[in-house]
Amino acid sequence: MNKFRPLLNTIAVGFLAANFLALQDVSASAQGASAQSASANPSRILTIGRVSGNPRKHAGRLLALGQFIVARHEGFDNVEVVLKPHPDEMVAAALRGEIDLISETVFTALQLEKTGKMEMALLEWKDGVRAYHSQILVRADSDVRSLQDLRGKRIAFEDPGSTSGFFLPYVEIMNAGVDMIPEAAGKTVPGKVSYSFGGAEINVVGALIRGRVDAAVISNLDMHDDEVVPDKFVSAIRVLHATREVPRSMMLMRASIKPADRTQLEKLLLSLHETDPGRAILRRYFKVRKFDPIDRDAQMKIDSVRRFFHERHSR
Repeated sequence: MNKFRPLLNTIAVGFLAANFLALQDVSASAQGASAQSASANPSRILTIGRVSGNPRKHAGRLLALGQFIVARHEGFDNVEVVLKPHPDEMVAAALRGEIDLISETVFTALQLEKTGKMEMALLEWKDGVRAYHSQILVRADSDVRSLQDLRGKRIAFEDPGSTSGFFLPYVEIMNAGVDMIPEAAGKTVPGKVSYSFGGAEINVVGALIRGRVDAAVISNLDMHDDEVVPDKFVSAIRVLHATREVPRSMMLMRASIKPADRTQLEKLLLSLHETDPGRAILRRYFKVRKFDPIDRDAQMKIDSVRRFFHERHSR
């Protein structure tokens, strides 16, 4: 069996369907081979997933990591890439047992963990950092001095699936006793924070600078990105609140992977940064520096967010 025949038959078509056309052609040619391999021995296919609206950009990165692992792992003969445009669709795929490996930030990782089909296995140093947090920004001349002062104001988040751009600040504002509601036609509601989603980080910062919102949220990493916060904007904004710190990204594994296969997978991932070929794969795989075991400090941070996650979803 050819270990490097890409099996892209599970590429999902969602929003921005035009972006998927090239991969659909690859999918059609590989579908027969995939079905034959899966029916013969489905456990021999390593399936790597990602929530993505840009398959042209991301499929090759996942495939390269998968091929690298499969060439060195005794339990797998081939690799399959699964791309879904929305976290809910990836959660559904995980529920069906279709995902072996996936990297995600803590919020989506908790959603995947909640299925009972996926487990957090390793820490991922994405963009070269182990942990990060959110920053709630206001304009420098704003009279907003505390989270309580946000009542009756408007805030821009990034998107509803973002850990740093939504979940962390949302939870901390709510836990400060400040109610939040989705914004309706640009109107504010006395005593409550009206929130909207701007998408890209630069959009939420731009909305704040232009006075369209009273507060905006980005990560501390974005705060030092000139493309998100140009030098000319630095003096015009200030940090109102910094949230708790959480791991930058997690590698999750299917809970039902055989223990011996999981041990070998973890060993492979943990050693990638030790060789030149491994470091090259990590750089291509979303600029990851290395993988780490989940130590006590990281576990405590994850557990604190997990409590808020389950409280929110039990309301």
